[in-house]
Amino acid sequence: MRHALAFGAFLAMTAPAPAQNWMIGIGNMSCAEVTAGIRNPENRQRVIEWVTGYISGVNSGLTVTHKKVFEVTELNADLIAGTIQSYCSQNPTHHMHQAAGSLVSKLPLRPWTPPKS
Repeated sequence: MRHALAFGAFLAMTAPAPAQNWMIGIGNMSCAEVTAGIRNPENRQRVIEWVTGYISGVNSGLTVTHKKVFEVTELNADLIAGTIQSYCSQNPTHHMHQAAGSLVSKLPLRPWTPPKS
């Protein structure tokens, strides 16, 4: 319970990061903190939502710069949470954004096709 409360308190923090570090919030949370809190269903949902937003942002950038996207059709909540939990358990000194980056790097890349009007 104590870990879940600490995890939730950390998520609520909005203090700006130091100038050399552009990442704030859950993305800069240590993997040790993620591992301790992800068993709580609410925290797990926050992690999943953050990772899906991260993937969406990466894909948005790729469509502009390379006309490609990472294929996400096979992703689901359990796969995301399990992958993040596994990465973080093995790399407790890393950060959430590194875990998300690792997940994304394993996704297949495909050409982006604009939506049909």
